[in-house]
Amino acid sequence: MHLSISNFKCHSEIELDFSLLTIIAGRNDCGKSTLTQAILLHQTAINISRKTNSQEFLLPINGPYNTYIGKAVNTRSKTISNKHQATKISLGEISISATFDDPDADTLKCTLDKIIPNDALNLNLSYISAERLGPRLIQSQRKGHLIDTEGVGPMGENCAEFLQKHQRKNISSDIKSISNDSVSPWLIKQAEHYMSLIFGEIAIKVEDNGLYAPPSLSIKSGGFDADWLPPTNHGFGISYALPVIITLLNSSENDLIIIDSPEAHLHPAAQTEMARIITKIALSGRRVIVETHSDHFIDGVRLSIAASNDPATNATKAKCLFFQRDSDGSITHTSIIIRPDGTLSQWPSGFFDQMTINLQKISKIKKNREQKLP
Repeated sequence: MHLSISNFKCHSEIELDFSLLTIIAGRNDCGKSTLTQAILLHQTAINISRKTNSQEFLLPINGPYNTYIGKAVNTRSKTISNKHQATKISLGEISISATFDDPDADTLKCTLDKIIPNDALNLNLSYISAERLGPRLIQSQRKGHLIDTEGVGPMGENCAEFLQKHQRKNISSDIKSISNDSVSPWLIKQAEHYMSLIFGEIAIKVEDNGLYAPPSLSIKSGGFDADWLPPTNHGFGISYALPVIITLLNSSENDLIIIDSPEAHLHPAAQTEMARIITKIALSGRRVIVETHSDHFIDGVRLSIAASNDPATNATKAKCLFFQRDSDGSITHTSIIIRPDGTLSQWPSGFFDQMTINLQKISKIKKNREQKLP
């Protein structure tokens, strides 16, 4: 899958090729989130074209997928001298072009290169943001029919209602094939299985609160004799991980899934296991883009590929794109290949090397103090 961006925020021009699993990494403020925003803006345009059967329309830049860019002028790259040059985003076979007349507007004048029919296939995108709701006693509001189109929501805000409606839905056979054969294909049972791999034994129950009230979740951890408790009694890790797991399990082949910081609020061991799960499901035929700051997540991907039944093939289906900002302020990226044995094709400076740097500093401090002793 090929992404091309022109004149959008910090990227004046960039072209990227994504694998089935693509990991986005790098220091803060290096344009990583801008890539996600470009893809979400592109998908929003597709969604509007599907509904309106139109190639030209106003494209909102604040709200959809819980993404907020601000004013129209904020979409333009500061390095482009031509103030009237359009922003262009191409993903796969669909391209959009966007301009604005009012720099303070919260919409862009958007043109697609083709009309997207409402029944078009292989255009399904799910997005889980880094900012999720965390533990709640009850879902904030009932979404009803929107659950089918929004899934669990970018913040996991619809998790309880989605599970209530789809808990007995059979997951796709290609995902079921990589799961434990003894586990039911129902979505809720598969979710319990994968959550248990991350946290230890977990059971999930949806509590109905009446026709007009949103449902709530109850979680049981620690075995059969444990009590059912609300998510607020289980900390942030479970509530942050559950939307990711449900989104992955509910996906179909060729779906595009973007996950920002899947490692959030997870212990290093849980981060590694989350990475292994995401890798297995991505390699089953989904297109998954992950933005991460976790070396434990990277290690989990490497372990998953090295331990797979066909590491030589699977290594070709995953990559890491490492972004850096050079001394002149320009943004560059390096494509890092994961080899079949789990090693990396290169290890650029700044790529998850902080632990080594810190240990070297500690060792130096210790050595200097020892030398000062009489």
